[in-house]
Amino acid sequence: VSTQSTGDTPSPAAPNFAAKVINNFRRSTSDALENHDAENDPSLSVDLLNEQARDGEPVIPEIKCDVAIRVSSKAKEEVRDWFLQQLRGTGLIVTSHLMLWRTMMLRTTPSLSVDLLNEQARDGEPVIPEIKCDVAIRVSSKAKEEVRDWFLQQLRGTGLIVTSQLGYSGDFFLKVTADRGLFLKGAENMELLKRVHPDKGDGMKPYNRNEKNLFCPRQSTDGFLSAAERQLIVTNCINTLRTEVAVDVGGIKFHQNESVVSGLISNNVIKQIYPLHQKSKQSVLNRLWVWNLVGTQPLNLIRHYFGDEIAIYFAWLGTYTMILIVPLIVGLFIGSGLFYDDDDVESADWCFTFYAFFNVVWPSLFLEFWKRRSAALAWEWGTLGRDVEDRQSQRPQFYGTLGENPITQEREIQYEPYKRQIKQGVSMFISLLCLFIVLISMLAVFRFDDYIQHICTVGQFPDFVPFFAQRFIKYTPKILLPITVGILDVLYSNIAVSLNNWENYKHQRTYENWLVLKLILFKFVNSFLALFYIAFYLQNFDKLQETLAALLITKQIVGNCGEILGPTITSWVKVYLLQRGRVSTETSQSDKLSQVETESEKPAYESSFDDYLEMFIQMGYVILFSAAYPLAAVWAFLNNVVEIRGDAFKLVNGVQRPFIKRVEDIGFWQDAFEVLSIISIVVNCSLIGIRGQVGRWFPDFTVGQQITFVILMEHVFLTMKFIITRAIPDVPAWVVLASAKEKYKREQALRGLEKLMRTTKLRGQIRKKVDAVRSKLEDMQAEDQKAEEAAKKAEESQDSGDIGGWQQTTFIEHF
Repeated sequence: VSTQSTGDTPSPAAPNFAAKVINNFRRSTSDALENHDAENDPSLSVDLLNEQARDGEPVIPEIKCDVAIRVSSKAKEEVRDWFLQQLRGTGLIVTSHLMLWRTMMLRTTPSLSVDLLNEQARDGEPVIPEIKCDVAIRVSSKAKEEVRDWFLQQLRGTGLIVTSQLGYSGDFFLKVTADRGLFLKGAENMELLKRVHPDKGDGMKPYNRNEKNLFCPRQSTDGFLSAAERQLIVTNCINTLRTEVAVDVGGIKFHQNESVVSGLISNNVIKQIYPLHQKSKQSVLNRLWVWNLVGTQPLNLIRHYFGDEIAIYFAWLGTYTMILIVPLIVGLFIGSGLFYDDDDVESADWCFTFYAFFNVVWPSLFLEFWKRRSAALAWEWGTLGRDVEDRQSQRPQFYGTLGENPITQEREIQYEPYKRQIKQGVSMFISLLCLFIVLISMLAVFRFDDYIQHICTVGQFPDFVPFFAQRFIKYTPKILLPITVGILDVLYSNIAVSLNNWENYKHQRTYENWLVLKLILFKFVNSFLALFYIAFYLQNFDKLQETLAALLITKQIVGNCGEILGPTITSWVKVYLLQRGRVSTETSQSDKLSQVETESEKPAYESSFDDYLEMFIQMGYVILFSAAYPLAAVWAFLNNVVEIRGDAFKLVNGVQRPFIKRVEDIGFWQDAFEVLSIISIVVNCSLIGIRGQVGRWFPDFTVGQQITFVILMEHVFLTMKFIITRAIPDVPAWVVLASAKEKYKREQALRGLEKLMRTTKLRGQIRKKVDAVRSKLEDMQAEDQKAEEAAKKAEESQDSGDIGGWQQTTFIEHF
């Protein structure tokens, strides 16, 4: 687009005016140009081209298409894929689009219309719509051009479709996706479970391209592959990039069979690798999940977009919140004081004892209920009883020296175990030191509390305390304790992550297990040490009630505000500062950052570990010490109602889209909650003994007999928990029956398939024999013709007749 003034000479303001015209046109047609990248359009301004010049390099702007090729719809898929492979083999960037009737182009958003997806189904072929970007890679602007080009070549060598974009920050953003063939190949290599057609066995089965007709061509509204599975395949292709031989690229040395991504991350070439959000999916999740305050959670939609790990977390959180209604009701009745008077010690004892026993029983029932709920979800999602955990691959951050694998005889990065063991010992010492700091901090807060209570009782306030603040100063220690606990949590979390990185674990699963071991022990002590100190050392139940309320309420308010507002405000500030300090401030360039760069400024969501840990601590508050504060379940329930939507908002809008993880259940957290329920039995029985009601029930009991009674009571409840665990099946009966039916149908379909294959094989053998006979008949007919021609030329007609008769007899006998 260009404009000229009314005269013959071009107007100096023509480029800027043209840019404004283009921007106005884009705004008026935002729906049609939703995925248009303004940064990749070279016609906006000449100044925009100058931004791409680096160190005097030739300026070559990116164009989405220079030449178009129209391929017939009647062409076989094998031919189309082969032609696409030939084009990309030359280094060309090729993207494909399916053209519909009336020249309508199929948009890259798969959820626009179910009818559009149906257009891609050809003879039961898997429906895989095209998306411009599944995973984004941010490459540093300081990286040498030689290194960038080599990395781009490595990516495209795997068959990935890669387009690049220059950002405001000067960094380069690679938008990575794959074509249909690579997606199906990745689904087969990663053994993704796909639903089998009901007429061919039903149920879930690992995908196999040779058996593609067995599977439903469209598994969901996303098509054959969900958004999470697409991301998983592309991420796996990126992370498994390895050098075939030793190579030196721009001063960066790679050993043979070394991870390309790991080497580039360690040399600060790659800044970030993150999946890109899909705008259409975000709007659907916002409408059906984030802002749907009264509806149920769309777990299938969550799983298809975020993967199994996050879906199973929200399923657990929803179940836990629903179960909290029971202790909430009981706690309201007891906490309201309707059943006892403060002066009536006996009724207060019975209410305390009842709620303590209740806290012993309901966690065990909840955990058994969740096992059954988890099994039902696993059966529905096709992961029940299957090894769906991702294969252990080398972490990109793993470093070491090049050595030979004794099993595979391949050269790979190795790290001496004794070095890690020394580091683990140092880490253990630092962790114990941090626990000692927690103890000192807690004692300091309690000493400060005693001092504040003393001056409030005496009325001798320091001179620096204003008069209006004197009535509120007594609440300062109660607020200071949860703040101290929160600060120590954050500090130690950073220390634990640094120590874990320093220990240099090869596999991600091992890395996470050691990080859990460091964090869960510290946070348990940090969160509950003050309560144990008050309950069992001071034996002050009024102070225990106040401290538990302060910890529970303050931590929940601060935690929810930090989770919801923190990531959003952080990303907004980063984007604002980036726009103000951008490389180019020309008016012809849009002030709005592209999606790929905007999401790079958002914080990353590592895993659901912190969310589970938060609920672990909260559940501990509820089931360990809520006998002293029955309203704890009320605050926990209200927090979880906000937590579900807050975490949903954070995932959909506040952070980068997380990498998916395939899981069957909540994993080791099930064991952690089981241990917590056992601790609750010990703690609640001990609280009954310390509070003194055993002595009031049995005045003749000595101290030793009272302790024996408490231990006996504790063992009774432990036995009861064991009976509950054994008596309630982990898998519901209907799931067992449905699995058996599915297995039977699959076996029947397999027998039918084998019979069909045998019939087809027999038909093939008959056809081959018939073809062989037909070929011989044709040869003999040709010989007959030659014989007849020879007979005509013969002088004697009888000889000719003999020959003809002989040939005819031979032909008939052979037939």
